[in-house]
Amino acid sequence: MPRQIRTKKRRQRQLRQELDKNDVRREAARSRALREVERQGEDLEEIADDIAEEMHRTVKDQATPVPVKSATLEGRVVEYRGRTVRVRHRGEDYSCRLRSTTIIPSSDSTPVAVGDLVKFVPAAQNEGVIREILPRNSRLSRASRIHHEIEQVLVANVDQLLLVASVREPHPKPEFIDRVLIAAACQSLPAIICFNKIDLEQDDSINALAAIYQQAGYQVIKTSANSGNGLAELDALLRGKLTVAAGQSGVGKSSLANALDCSLDLKVGRVISSSHKGRHTTTRSILLPYRDDGFLIDTPGLRLFELWQIQPDDLRDYFPEFRRLAPDCHFNSCQHRSEPGCAVKAALEQGELSEQRYRSYLHICDTL
Repeated sequence: MPRQIRTKKRRQRQLRQELDKNDVRREAARSRALREVERQGEDLEEIADDIAEEMHRTVKDQATPVPVKSATLEGRVVEYRGRTVRVRHRGEDYSCRLRSTTIIPSSDSTPVAVGDLVKFVPAAQNEGVIREILPRNSRLSRASRIHHEIEQVLVANVDQLLLVASVREPHPKPEFIDRVLIAAACQSLPAIICFNKIDLEQDDSINALAAIYQQAGYQVIKTSANSGNGLAELDALLRGKLTVAAGQSGVGKSSLANALDCSLDLKVGRVISSSHKGRHTTTRSILLPYRDDGFLIDTPGLRLFELWQIQPDDLRDYFPEFRRLAPDCHFNSCQHRSEPGCAVKAALEQGELSEQRYRSYLHICDTL
């Protein structure tokens, strides 16, 4: 057998052995994550993304062959599958992997997220290797559920947040809404609050909740995927933007997207009748083209949202209604708790501020 053929076969055998070794390591990482979930009594559906993230963080494929003379391309991550990421370059998709030499934005955050702009080297059969993840100009993130000292980046490089809550099935959770709004404010990310399923509303409670956030300065719309209410207004806000849709499980993010653009054809599910909680119909974040000039990132439902690296002293700055009143406080460092001459407390006593928002602020501050 010629020497060149023997060398090629040896390299192929070494490549297969290295890939087999990575599969073993990947399964070991998954098993560790599952054991941790079981130990803490977590919901397996809720933690699925975190398990995929842990596997991606600890296991990198170093044996993926890279063509020697292949040009480096730039693309955007449109789907994150744990083992591979789908990168789109000029309308063409590549299934790409990370390597140990991949340049990432931070070692303390998710290596790659949907919306990331990357440099990659294409290989055969529309595969590729990511060489560098470019710096992010914005992101929506939370503390990882598995490693609290790690930032879990849900999406990157988006223009705005569409925070979807339902009026019923499941009922809205104001503190959850506040936490997501705070995470968006940390990145100066404009937020739209969408109260969905208004066709199920039987009283004025949702109008009162919507008024609280409108008074705080947020843009609020009320919609129904079934009746079509509010869809024209929402459509106008999404056109020409890269928007991430986030919210609890079962609030109707996918149903809204389908009602706005039937070509998306996203899978939808029903709320569990016994617990009034949504099922995880969307299992991974995915970037979709919206109309002719926009993009929409549909994300899995969230049940918990732990804030990432926010100091208690800074929390006041992420409540717009507090920030407007802060210059009138007696102390520049007023935390709006028990300090004398607090303009926020005075406005609260006069009924000019929402008691619910203030209680949410205190509780979140105590948990940081």
